[in-house]
Amino acid sequence: MKFIRNILVAASLTTFCACSDSESATPTIAVSVEPQRYLLEQLTGDKFKVVTLMKQGANPETFEPTMKSRLALDCASAYFYVGGLPFEHALLQSATDIPVLESATGIVPLYGTHSHHHHDGECSHEESGEEADPHVWTSVRNAKVMADNMARGLIALDPADSCMYKSRLHSLLEHLDSLDSSIASRLEQGNATCFMVWHPSLGYFARDYGLEQLSVGWESKEPSASALRRAIDQARSHGAKVFFYQREFDTRQTQAMTSQLGLRTVTIDPLSYDWQHQMNIITDELVK
Repeated sequence: MKFIRNILVAASLTTFCACSDSESATPTIAVSVEPQRYLLEQLTGDKFKVVTLMKQGANPETFEPTMKSRLALDCASAYFYVGGLPFEHALLQSATDIPVLESATGIVPLYGTHSHHHHDGECSHEESGEEADPHVWTSVRNAKVMADNMARGLIALDPADSCMYKSRLHSLLEHLDSLDSSIASRLEQGNATCFMVWHPSLGYFARDYGLEQLSVGWESKEPSASALRRAIDQARSHGAKVFFYQREFDTRQTQAMTSQLGLRTVTIDPLSYDWQHQMNIITDELVK
């Protein structure tokens, strides 16, 4: 299993970090973002405490690990990272003595949503400088892959409770299947085709349901006047009706754009722990 590095090495469940005053303290697993914590807690029961390393409200593309997050990682029994988030690189360099697992292994990546680079012919994404879209958790179908990866990591960490993890995974996958079907049905009935978004964080959601994501900002930078005009023209020509934006990417240009286009402005939080609620908010707004 390539996605697990040293998962069968390092400490066993009887040997945990000496960060706790109590030998019987619940061991922790560190994750990068809150949607991971939501998924992992559906699998762990009370066997592990799940801690999120990125502070609430931070921008995952500009966040720098704090002393608090580094200490939390030092005290963790394992680190389940997303893969593709810039701040994870520094944390992975520190996580040399614990098992680490890439949650997004097996997800087909999206390219081109976070870069102005284009390539011709047979040039690969890597050669052209394109980066994979890191927002893999904004897809229910991706969440199923992440949950499966995490369950396999838990079983490798704690094989004695493998049956429990498999049972919890089965229940979670059934729930995610139901949510996926509900979203697909509602979007089909609502005839949704596209949406506007300030930061291109919903590319995987759009791919799942055949929608078009029209983004304004790239790489956490405000667009130029000409790029803003192109985005406005594109939104008009595609008939976009809703504009999603996140508080961590808030910009003075948002209000100007929406007033010109007459779009409904909806604040979303794809990094929320209440991940399912956010998926439903996005769907509800698209079918209005």
